[in-house]
Amino acid sequence: MTNTNQNVPVPDHFSDMTTLSKQLLRPGISREESQALYNQLASLGAYDKLHDYAKYSTAYDKLMAAVLDLFPNHNERKDVAILDVGAGTGKIGQRLRDAGFEHVDALDPSPEMLKIAQNKGVYKRYISSFFTQQPVDCIEEDAYDLLVMCGVCGPGAVPVEAFKEVVRILKPGGYVVNCLRAEYLYTCPEYQGRWEPFMLAMVEKGKMRLVSEHRYPRHFFNYEGLRLVYQIL
Repeated sequence: MTNTNQNVPVPDHFSDMTTLSKQLLRPGISREESQALYNQLASLGAYDKLHDYAKYSTAYDKLMAAVLDLFPNHNERKDVAILDVGAGTGKIGQRLRDAGFEHVDALDPSPEMLKIAQNKGVYKRYISSFFTQQPVDCIEEDAYDLLVMCGVCGPGAVPVEAFKEVVRILKPGGYVVNCLRAEYLYTCPEYQGRWEPFMLAMVEKGKMRLVSEHRYPRHFFNYEGLRLVYQIL
């Protein structure tokens, strides 16, 4: 994948994390611009610093709580096939491994992010790719029992149409756990007037069912979070 890092402004020394987050999540940012900025953040060691500053651990906690509810038997977790979409530097992967999940693959469009994740050794496979409605070539149908997404639905990130690919690569009966900023469903240009009709249509067509919907505080800074759990039918 082409790494296009040019012409992307990044604050010196990352002293203003609020400004940095606004650059990353500004409306209208393209996937290519977003990837380039994330590559720079990773290569300069600022990505994890931003997440710590924004107290992003709340979102991770909420995602993991849902995962552990879905798979309560610790002895069976080692056989659960999981794809971490937008794996970044491996923060979710580390938590999954610590909870007893051993078969976890990482997918992220940023090669620099995946380099950091690879050093942690928590994933089986590292896939450098965007996640859209287009099939990921190296992933077969019905490959996974669980797909996790944390903070990857937003400006310049995963489009709602990508849930067609979610359905393709999850086994029947498999789950997707998605944590995102709640307001994005109504303020993000990619989702305005599209998210709810698209997901409702997927449910009505018998592709998936909504298992749970949960709102929580401080998903990212002071923004409210939304955790959605769907099961593939």
